[in-house]
Amino acid sequence: MWRRALLTCGIVSSVLYAAMNVFVPMAWPGYRSASRMVSELSAIEAPSRAVWVPLGVVYTLLVAMGLCARGFGPGFRAYTLVTMALLVAVGAVTGQSARVEADLPTPWLGVLERVGIGLFLIWIVVLATTLLREPRVHPAAAVQGAAPSSRPAM
Repeated sequence: MWRRALLTCGIVSSVLYAAMNVFVPMAWPGYRSASRMVSELSAIEAPSRAVWVPLGVVYTLLVAMGLCARGFGPGFRAYTLVTMALLVAVGAVTGQSARVEADLPTPWLGVLERVGIGLFLIWIVVLATTLLREPRVHPAAAVQGAAPSSRPAM
């Protein structure tokens, strides 16, 4: 049951990102996908930012991290949920685009942004370490109940 749900989430994440690239530019009169970069859709003064950023948060946190959270047991799941909550909190604080747009002081904003980046990078390292430690089972052996393979995964 979970396998099917997680694989469906993988499909939904791709459809969501494709839809973001098709529909979010409509919030920016004059934006031309052929000549503008995707990253411009989330730029501070972009008219599309208010649509792109929340969808990007859903895509990143709930789909990508959520997929991994379910697959590696309760410890990794708890760690992922704490990381997701911290990322949302840091994102809410660093989302002071009104202060940036008004050219007002934003003390510690750069530090907070880098904390968010660091949280995500550490999560990637923990995910990679978890994957490296997971025993590999050949699909045919898994059906027959055989022991994990000692061969390294390709």
